[in-house]
Amino acid sequence: MFKPARMLNAQLLVPRSKSSGLITALHEKGVCELKEVEGKELEGIEASDSEEITIAQQRLSKLMTGLDEFKPIRQPDSLVKTLFFPSEPKKIKADLFSNQAVLDEVNGHLDVIESKVEKQLVEISEARQKIEEIEISAEELLILPNVNLDLFAPSKNIAVILGIVTKKAAIELEPKLKESVFLLKNRDENTQLLILACRQSQRENVEKELHAVGFDPLKINFLNKKPREIIAGLEHEKIALRKRINEIRLYLQNTAKGHWERLEVLEEELSVCVERADALKQARAGKSFAIFEAWLPAANLLEFKQTVRKSVGQYYLVLDEKDEAPSLLDNPRVIKPFEMITGLYSVPKYKGLDPTPVLAVTFALFFGYMLTDFAYGVILTVVAVIIYKGIGKYNPGLRQFAAVLIGLGISTALLGAAFTSYFGDFFPRIGIETPGLLDPLKDVMVIIGLAVVIGVLHISLGLLMGFVDNIMKGKKRDAFANQGVWLMFLIGAAIAVLGEPFMMIALGLIAGAVLLHIVFSVLEGGAVIGILSVFDFSGFVGDIFSYARLTALAIGTAGIALAINFMALLVMDMIPVVGIVFAVLIFVVGHLFNMVMNGLGSFIHSLRLHFLEFFQKFYDGGGQVYQPFRAKRKKTMGGI
Repeated sequence: MFKPARMLNAQLLVPRSKSSGLITALHEKGVCELKEVEGKELEGIEASDSEEITIAQQRLSKLMTGLDEFKPIRQPDSLVKTLFFPSEPKKIKADLFSNQAVLDEVNGHLDVIESKVEKQLVEISEARQKIEEIEISAEELLILPNVNLDLFAPSKNIAVILGIVTKKAAIELEPKLKESVFLLKNRDENTQLLILACRQSQRENVEKELHAVGFDPLKINFLNKKPREIIAGLEHEKIALRKRINEIRLYLQNTAKGHWERLEVLEEELSVCVERADALKQARAGKSFAIFEAWLPAANLLEFKQTVRKSVGQYYLVLDEKDEAPSLLDNPRVIKPFEMITGLYSVPKYKGLDPTPVLAVTFALFFGYMLTDFAYGVILTVVAVIIYKGIGKYNPGLRQFAAVLIGLGISTALLGAAFTSYFGDFFPRIGIETPGLLDPLKDVMVIIGLAVVIGVLHISLGLLMGFVDNIMKGKKRDAFANQGVWLMFLIGAAIAVLGEPFMMIALGLIAGAVLLHIVFSVLEGGAVIGILSVFDFSGFVGDIFSYARLTALAIGTAGIALAINFMALLVMDMIPVVGIVFAVLIFVVGHLFNMVMNGLGSFIHSLRLHFLEFFQKFYDGGGQVYQPFRAKRKKTMGGI
């Protein structure tokens, strides 16, 4: 706690022939994060089957993309079951732990169905395209007069052009086509059918004029048939094509039903193979040996050694601790969910200070202070528990967020009780007294003062943490320059509040803090920076008073709740019989809206107070998250 878990740098020498087996074992165990071995003296390791894996992955991906439209549709669980009693994701025990075994099964499936499926997909695509062409042709034929189409066939001397033109363009064309004979027929409000006859010698010039105005020619086969007769034939052809499409769809659906589940497993296994092949490239090797490098949490050392020994037998291992190691946060179970909030800002560097234990307490405190309603806190806690035990049960990210919400809900309920807020002032309005210490709408100045005191304590705690951390790292000057002077200033300000007997001591501490800050600023950036640094104190005081937003949101929540209660009771009194229905509706919807909107505001402002006012006093972040080399399995379970 307060520091990331101890991380070891492991350099491992193993027989080259055992490299693939070692990667497979480490991938399934997930006990370390692989790191690229530095040095150009040795060659990299290329998986012998990497090209085959890539080709198989491409083929399988193409096949599954084609079959995706026809895959079995899984019946979703009911909303109640999904929210409260979600089913455990179905996973198949992985039994293919070598790349070759995966490739053999993938190629076996592909050899059985790939060519057949591709042939059917091509046929169904061509049939669909043909249907589109038929529909376009039918639409064009409907425009024409219902006479034999060979009447429009060109002759040796006469050219006939048919197409669609806008009414505006038709007016423009009229004077330009005086030597041609043409007929216009309205198609819709904006366009017309144009049937034009001209001498063959004039055809090229006529087509240029038509093209200039956006003429859309019709492609017509000049048969000795009427358009309606041709359309009827096309409809019969379309029906036959659709029947064939349905036959192909049934075949593809049956194929997908019989193979889809296994294809999904093999797709995942191929992805795992690709990850292993990429991991091998991070190693370096000679003729008979290979060198791997990894980041290893100290707690995983024994399991790591056992995995390596089981995979390769004899090996040589060098362990070291380096400052550039990735960070694995190490906090108690009750605090661990709040690591996601720290991560939103940045994880600490290895051996850096982890603020999560403090953040877990103060973030919940600030949130509860702002939302500050016992009933809202209870509702939020119940909803969070439902998510945690229900829909979030098999979703780690959602489960972690639900755990944070549980903490926020409990804090809101406790502070809501302290602030005498139970759906705002609802119960006193109906004659039921509620326990509490303060009222956000009556004790405004007390709550503002309390918020400022909380701000002073919060910032002081951050400064103290940064001061101690810098001293422990041997950075004494940074400790006094970045945190010490501000702690001195705060101590001086706190003593000044005590009154006249201590005023000289307080002024001395404040003046000393200002002077030291100027000196440190001059040493770091020069005289101009030193003089301007005086204004940092106004910014620092502003940071403290920024905590007054705690009171602003607390009053806002209570004020809106009061207005909702007033409207609900007013409606119930003014409207006979059905008034109670409208009152309940206003009460439920209003308080739900208040809880959600002010809950969102409380969360955002809690983030702001930590990220801007708190972290910037001592916390740099800038660490790299530890990412274990572990097979990403959703459909399968590892078994080594």
